Amino acid sequence: MQNDLETRERKTGSPRRAAASGVNSNPCGNEIQHVIERAVVGACFQGTIRSKDGQAQPQSCENGVSAPVREPVNPHRKLPSINGAGCGTAAMAGMKRFIAVMDKVYAKVLSDGDFDFIGFMAARGLSPEEMLDLLEACAARLGTDWECDACGFVHVTVAMSRLQRILTSLGQENRSFDARPCEHSALFIVPHGETHLFSVNMVEERFRLKGWETKLLLASSSGELSRLLKNAHFELVCLAWLDSELKNQVESLLHTVRMSVNREQTCVIAGGSAAELNSDWLKERGVEKVCSNAQIAVSEAERHGANRNSGHNVTETTGSLLEPLRSA
Repeated sequence: MQNDLETRERKTGSPRRAAASGVNSNPCGNEIQHVIERAVVGACFQGTIRSKDGQAQPQSCENGVSAPVREPVNPHRKLPSINGAGCGTAAMAGMKRFIAVMDKVYAKVLSDGDFDFIGFMAARGLSPEEMLDLLEACAARLGTDWECDACGFVHVTVAMSRLQRILTSLGQENRSFDARPCEHSALFIVPHGETHLFSVNMVEERFRLKGWETKLLLASSSGELSRLLKNAHFELVCLAWLDSELKNQVESLLHTVRMSVNREQTCVIAGGSAAELNSDWLKERGVEKVCSNAQIAVSEAERHGANRNSGHNVTETTGSLLEPLRSA
């Protein structure tokens, strides 16, 4: 299936949407800075830095170079109790290292299809999770450069194709070295008509690294979805919705989900740019949470699973899966 997804990524759609589908791209640098801070600083402090309700202010571009945006760290977030100052120093060093590696990979994504991307990242000690962070940051940067007119149609289209191939190869390599039995199962639903799947694949791969068995369905009919849901038990159903024009298809799919799953056993979440814009509408149709990135989606899925297994009631939380997918 991954080869088919790669082919679709190469052949369909506008480059602006292709580049932005990995994250919710804000003009000229906001999103790329946020992705780097979340990937590096958040990891150093064992938490996630979140923007202020996504309200970062746009910055201008000069000669195609993105102006950095510094999101404030949540003052209520608990920092490690040991050597907190050292952690901040490590975060800054980690960010510089991450940006240096990303600069090299990004330049090669734009110019060299034969470059050994995975070998390059592995030689610098990046874990599979950090490699996904780096690919996500490259996708965000590509979206930024497109918005700022620093990259043209051909460059963006070819670069997104290369990012998709790197992600596919990375996923295959991760699974060949990890034979752990899967304890959880998730179904990712993509409405018929969605053309850019990089961010969905990215999120799916993050779930796999957390020990989930995943299946991706390009839902061409509600009947196909209904048969799948009735013949297989999924702890999580995740709707990936990027194109707002597919609202009718999404409504039909959600109706099928409601009629086909036991909501005491299955958690239903959603993500993507269109999902975030229609979060209230989705919740009225049975979606329990709209998530802004894969980390939140995994956390939410695991929390709901723990609550169900312990017999607790599920509580409503706010938030908003793909960021730019921040995954596939």
